[in-house]
Amino acid sequence: MASKTLLQMRASVRILYGDSDGVTATDAECDSFLKDGVNRVLADCPWLLVTLDATEAITTDVLGGIALASTFNIEQVYSVEIQRSDSTWQRLENVHPGRLNSNLFDITSVNQVAGYYMDGHRITLFPMLRSTAATVRILYSSNSIGSAFPTASGDPLPPQIPVAAEEAAIRHAVARLHMRDNNFEAAQFIDGDVETWIQKIKVAHNRPERGEVLTVWNPDAYSLEMEY
Repeated sequence: MASKTLLQMRASVRILYGDSDGVTATDAECDSFLKDGVNRVLADCPWLLVTLDATEAITTDVLGGIALASTFNIEQVYSVEIQRSDSTWQRLENVHPGRLNSNLFDITSVNQVAGYYMDGHRITLFPMLRSTAATVRILYSSNSIGSAFPTASGDPLPPQIPVAAEEAAIRHAVARLHMRDNNFEAAQFIDGDVETWIQKIKVAHNRPERGEVLTVWNPDAYSLEMEY
């Protein structure tokens, strides 16, 4: 997992850039470019996911669902809970969309909700709870750093981010600073280092586990024809 705090990442960016005193590379610039660098790694390495949770007060529409805010960048949903009238939380089951087609399952209370169906950013409660206020809590993964990027100087990146991704983000920020200065030759050179660190992440991901036997999944078949 990444080990540098936000303050240390900024310092690394400035040292590599050649502005250790932060005369031209401000905190805001460093943070923005570092965040872009982490997102670049997450886009190239889709198995790296940031786990987030959010509690949302919603009001379902006449179809029993609602489109969640655009701030949700949902890659995979792990769990959805709904708050009962006694303030306790009930975990909901993921239901098949075909079960949403019947009007036999309409309800009027949050205490009767048993499941949910997620389609992109839209969540539909089951049984159908139409035009009713509710509070849901969602645990999900995102392929963007989003609000998980540290805001305090002493905070590190989320534990799902490996050291190699941290180093790639630092170099990405340095390259962007050089691009800002129209120093395209330096930017291009350092950008190659970013790709090297991303490649290290991919190699580590594809490395077989110790003691694992390699299996060939796509064997080639050859047919030999003999002439007489």
